[in-house]
Amino acid sequence: MSDSDDELYPTVDAGTVDASWFSNRRVGRADLAGRYCDVANSRTIAALRDSFAAMAIQEFGLSDFDSSALQNSQPRALTQRVGRFILGRDASDGGPFDGIQFGSRHGADIVLWAIFEQADDGITSARLDNIDIDVLHLQSPDLLRVLRLHNLTIA
Repeated sequence: MSDSDDELYPTVDAGTVDASWFSNRRVGRADLAGRYCDVANSRTIAALRDSFAAMAIQEFGLSDFDSSALQNSQPRALTQRVGRFILGRDASDGGPFDGIQFGSRHGADIVLWAIFEQADDGITSARLDNIDIDVLHLQSPDLLRVLRLHNLTIA
C-alpha cells in the first residue's frame, strides 16, 4: 500500500477498535414477550435431529448434529436453516414461535435471543416493550467485558 493509500484509508492495528466506530452504535434494553424455542435444549436437538443430522454430516462435514453444531460459528448455513425450520413450527402450547433462544459460543452464561420478523411489525418488533435506547459509553462495564472477551482495545 502506498503512502497515499494510508492517508486515504487509515486503519488501526489488528485487535484495536477506533473510538469513532462507537459513535454510531447504540445499546438497548427491552422487555421481551412471546414464545421462544431453546435450540440448545436436549428435547429440541432430538426433535431437530431427523431433519438435520444427515445435512450436518454430509453437506457440512460435521461429525454429528448436536449442541456443538448449533454453537459453531461455521457453517452459518446450517444454523440459518435450523432457524427457518423453527420459524415454520408451533410451540407446544399451539402458537407459532416468535424466535429462538440460544447460548453464545463464547460461553453458556451468555444467553442470546433472535426475534423472528413478522409482517405486522413496524420499526421494532411487536414482541418488544419498554424499549430504552442509549449511546454506547466507552467505559460501560458490559462493553469493557466484551472487549476483554475478544482481546480488543480502543484506540
